[in-house]
Amino acid sequence: MAKRDLYHITEKTESNKGKYGCVLSIISVLMLLIVILRSALSPVTNLEVLVGIYAFLLALVSCGLCIDSLRREEDYRILAVIGTILSIFMIGGSIGIFLLGV
Repeated sequence: MAKRDLYHITEKTESNKGKYGCVLSIISVLMLLIVILRSALSPVTNLEVLVGIYAFLLALVSCGLCIDSLRREEDYRILAVIGTILSIFMIGGSIGIFLLGV
């Protein structure tokens, strides 16, 4: 029985906020890519502008979730780090696109 305790697996897991934040940041990046591709092929409509704004807001929410998940000490952080990086690039890209007027 003593040998069984030697192979104890850690209790660490990925946090749910990190998972949700990573998924939301991927969705927001895909939404913005779809808007960029559609605007390159045809004139921009009001719907595409709204989708771009919603993608920006979704990136803000996912960044908040990922940063909150990074504060937890007892969890793995890889998904929260990926989500934070994606959402920060998404926020910067959205601001750049909106400032350029594309």
